[in-house]
Amino acid sequence: MLHELILILTQFGGGPGDPANNAVRFLLAAFFWGTLLLISLRMWRVARDRQHLFFALAALVGISRELFMFVAEYGSFRGYVSFPALFRYYPPYEHAVTMFSVILMGYAFLRYYLDFEKFSRFYLIACSAVTFLLYLVTAPLWIKFLDAAMHLYPQAPYAGAFFDHFWGEIAFRASAVCIYGTLLVAFCYARTQKQIVPWPALVAFLYFFLDDALQLLNIALSGRYTSELVPLRHCLHLWGITLLVGVYWWDINNRVGKLQEVRNRIFNLTPDILGIADLSGKISVLSPACEAILGYRPEELVGAHLQDLGFPSPAATLNTDPQNFTAEDDCIYHTISGEARWIHWKFQVVEDQDQVYFVISDLTHRKFAELEREEMSRKIAASNKELQHFAYIASHDLQEPLRTITSFIQLLAKRYKGKLDSDADDFIDFITDGAKRMQQLITDLLSYSRVDSKGKDFADFDCEAVLARTIDNLRQAITESGAMITHDPLPVMYGDDIQISQLLQNLIGNAIKFRSSDAVAIHVGVTDRPDEWEISVRDNGIGIEPEFFERIFEIFQCLHPRDQYPGTGIGLAICKKIVERHNGKISVASEPGKGTTFTFTISKSQQADIGL
Repeated sequence: MLHELILILTQFGGGPGDPANNAVRFLLAAFFWGTLLLISLRMWRVARDRQHLFFALAALVGISRELFMFVAEYGSFRGYVSFPALFRYYPPYEHAVTMFSVILMGYAFLRYYLDFEKFSRFYLIACSAVTFLLYLVTAPLWIKFLDAAMHLYPQAPYAGAFFDHFWGEIAFRASAVCIYGTLLVAFCYARTQKQIVPWPALVAFLYFFLDDALQLLNIALSGRYTSELVPLRHCLHLWGITLLVGVYWWDINNRVGKLQEVRNRIFNLTPDILGIADLSGKISVLSPACEAILGYRPEELVGAHLQDLGFPSPAATLNTDPQNFTAEDDCIYHTISGEARWIHWKFQVVEDQDQVYFVISDLTHRKFAELEREEMSRKIAASNKELQHFAYIASHDLQEPLRTITSFIQLLAKRYKGKLDSDADDFIDFITDGAKRMQQLITDLLSYSRVDSKGKDFADFDCEAVLARTIDNLRQAITESGAMITHDPLPVMYGDDIQISQLLQNLIGNAIKFRSSDAVAIHVGVTDRPDEWEISVRDNGIGIEPEFFERIFEIFQCLHPRDQYPGTGIGLAICKKIVERHNGKISVASEPGKGTTFTFTISKSQQADIGL
């Protein structure tokens, strides 16, 4: 039996007296298809890229075809199966699987090499449907035709000659020529669009095209050139498969080379240490940054263990949580020169490779910056607290002597007004007004200093109720000005309701104070943002020049003469401080003569209070 197998592998003809079929080419083709299958499955396992899956499917279909043909040849040679009986079943199968393998391969090239996504999908569906329908229609008719023509077999010049003129054979060959020709046209079009088409792939599909085109030509010539064309066709088929495997292998190596180049560039450019080790911690790859961070050159540490450098064992670290394939932590590392560095390390296990990818980052500068920032923040907070305390104490202590001055000035005015000359009465009035203004300044300064120190704890509150209370507080000014105040439905918010009431009172009060000659109209609007509430107070007053938008929020800033618009210029500064305590921002939009809109935001977070 072994001798007979060797004989069929070495002779040109496959079966007895059948020079048209060569068993060697089936095994060679199966070998190349198998090579493609193993490579593509390996790439699919590693990259999970669908293009490799289609190459694997194409190779699997191709292997099934070649092995089936070899079994048929060898079975016929051994006498297990007669050629006439065998030809009743496998011709449609052979044609269908051959076309399917090339269709899948063509789809993979169109979709993933040439980026013809829509056309490739149409090509796959349409060509697969044509092939499948041909098989369903011709398979039963083929059997009937061969049963009727079986008596012609002894006179046939080769085993398949008596079905060459069956319409199913011609339909399969013509369909294959059209399908393969479409691929060639697509490849040529891609080249005109400056897309890269591997020449071996183009030649491979040309070989498949010529294989079936030559067979159609041979049928048209009544088999006149069978002895010349059949061996050529077999070679074209085998060469096509070989070229496709070669193109695929070349492309993989090309991509791996580019990835290696990119990896080397990243390794050389990144300031962090990138490396690979096994589960025991033995280092196999290390980036050049290790010399700057750890004090060792990469080649000095390859083969060493992470534990030798003071890092934990990857296996021990990751075994503490079998479901978690990532571990990370911070530590202090002492370099070879004795310098202490803050280090952050992270391990990532690749489950199916038994490898650990790790990153080691130097956090020293960041840590020092954080410490400096924390120290600066602490100093600023202490300074602000001292300033607030100073402002409170100063303004509080000024109240008593100011009250004394005011009392005696009032007493002086009561006793001597009209008894002195007119200049003395004016002087007394100036002193009285100055004392009152000083009293108001001190009161406002106290209010400003108390925004942070004397605020309530944050809690949920009804903004509708807060606005109603604010309107009640401003009832006299609203009545005197005839102001019309409207508002959107206001939400329940989180914060200090007393300060929000003060905020709204200052803004609405300003809108009334700085009104124009038109009827006063004020609207309080609200917008729901993902993380905050946006409240707006819009009026139709005299407006503000754009160059003063920032200045008006500074303390003691007045844009108008005090005899025209009385005030200390601290109200909007208090508004800004209240909004900032609620982790928000305040802004203004205005145009002289067309009104003003103040907009502020209130955070929805329950961590908004900086005092929490």
